[in-house]
Amino acid sequence: DVVKFKYISTDGTNGNIYTSDIITNVESQAFDSSGYSVKLYCTNISSFIGGKDYPSIEEIREVSPNVYQTGDRASSRSDYYTILQKMSDLSKISVWGAYETLIDNNKDPWGFIPTEQNVVHLAVLLGDEYESLDDLEEKDPEYVKLKKTKIIESLHDVNDPTDLISFESTNKIPMIFHIDVTITSSAYTTAEVSNNIKTNLSKTYGIETMNFGESVYDSDYVRLIDETDGVKNHLSHIELYKDNIKLSSNYYCDFELPIYPISSDSIKVYIKDTTVEDSEYELMATCDSNGNIVGAENTSYITTNSTLNLNSGKGSLNITNGLTEDYRNYSFKIEYQYFEKNLKNSSRSNILYYADAVINLKY
Repeated sequence: DVVKFKYISTDGTNGNIYTSDIITNVESQAFDSSGYSVKLYCTNISSFIGGKDYPSIEEIREVSPNVYQTGDRASSRSDYYTILQKMSDLSKISVWGAYETLIDNNKDPWGFIPTEQNVVHLAVLLGDEYESLDDLEEKDPEYVKLKKTKIIESLHDVNDPTDLISFESTNKIPMIFHIDVTITSSAYTTAEVSNNIKTNLSKTYGIETMNFGESVYDSDYVRLIDETDGVKNHLSHIELYKDNIKLSSNYYCDFELPIYPISSDSIKVYIKDTTVEDSEYELMATCDSNGNIVGAENTSYITTNSTLNLNSGKGSLNITNGLTEDYRNYSFKIEYQYFEKNLKNSSRSNILYYADAVINLKY
């Protein structure tokens, strides 16, 4: 039988495992009902991350004044952040108000927006899996309702009674690094160099490390890969994707990509039938320089009046040939690239994170 174990590591950051297929040994022997030992084979099919060390003296020294200065009163953005940090199940937090909204929209920060006064915007991720309230809403809406109530109640006694809490939709934006590498010498194996690169990228850009609104700069990740053991030189770029896009009718949907402007020649639209077990996404369409989504070569899919606004990330899919089943059976994924090398995250509710690396190696 295949057995799945869930466990909590108590080894802090030393318990984090950043790549799959690393755990292969079983410490405790298992026996069948006759007392014979059973051969056990195991591997971790994904990374184990989220382990944190106890805060250092310096970290305590930095955080403690903030806790003291709030006086258990939430009267500023930093107060809100500090108080919400006390809630152990909130793994990522973003807080902003009218001042930040004005700045984000290139307006006078001391201006006035009637609909923004006294509104406190919150974007959060929960637990070791860094789940968003949007994701959890689909699985268990009652749990999300209780969670929001708990957060509001925890703030009720410390914030201004006129403050209005607004829970914002979050976008977890996965990054796939595409890297062509020349290895320094035969002293390094391809598997070794590949693992070194993935480990460094995961540690630096894993979701446990990244923050809401944080951008990713070409010079940083290029240097990181340059400095990896075994790498002589490389060419790299980042691809983003949005998956689990669903049709809203036969066979139509609107969608929005969270990072833009978008490079038109990078866009690929994939489709899969979710009713087929272990089905994978297959290429369905691409995009021209005017933002028209057209069926890919050698496919039967025809997309009529399907478009993507490259400057806003908003688009629509209208599939007029190639689909026959219930529209709810299909799921779509769109892969794309930002139009510059630097990934500029302009939203306080977006969080970029390392998802995978596609690495080609040669000596």
